[in-house]
Amino acid sequence: MILGKRRRSSAQELPTLAQARPAGDFVASVLSHLREVVDVGWNLLEVDAEAHRMIREAGATSCYIEYHPVFGASPFGHAICTSVNDGVLHGRPYDRVLEDGDLLSLDFAVEVEGWVADSCLSIIVGTPRAEDLQLIRDTERVMWAGIDQVTAGNSVGDIGHAVMNEAHRLGYTINERFGGHGVGRTMHEAPFVPNHGTPGAAPPWWPGS
Repeated sequence: MILGKRRRSSAQELPTLAQARPAGDFVASVLSHLREVVDVGWNLLEVDAEAHRMIREAGATSCYIEYHPVFGASPFGHAICTSVNDGVLHGRPYDRVLEDGDLLSLDFAVEVEGWVADSCLSIIVGTPRAEDLQLIRDTERVMWAGIDQVTAGNSVGDIGHAVMNEAHRLGYTINERFGGHGVGRTMHEAPFVPNHGTPGAAPPWWPGS
């Protein structure tokens, strides 16, 4: 998602789709590759090493390796987030071998040609369980409910409200500690997009923002 500041910005400050596309294409290619190759017996550290190899060969820059959140004791130190089964998000790769039926979420962000892309993918390793397949389908429905609200005249409140309503309709609770965010020159930019909200609770976007 490419969203500008509330004031009008110059063409040099906001990326065009053409400028941002290489980063998005690369993130998509890495996640698609990992979805195809990661299997039972892979170690989470091997998943990280494969993501790191692709970053290095493409001449891209990881947004995670040197990322040091205020609540962390040290920089993240890895090229990708790996969260297994009931891990919510932002898991750090460690010495763990993936087993048949594991639900694995991969969160990946890089900088290419000065612009950042950030995305996440959930896959099932080996034999899928019906409930895990349903969870992936349901979360995709919730995601698209939010994306459908990204139109001129709406705001982050409309996105959060749609996400919340669809999740509740499908029988899920909401994690209110985390949410989406903008990207641009850095990994975390405004606006913060919570998983709950009130329609019209924030200034609306203008066409082209």
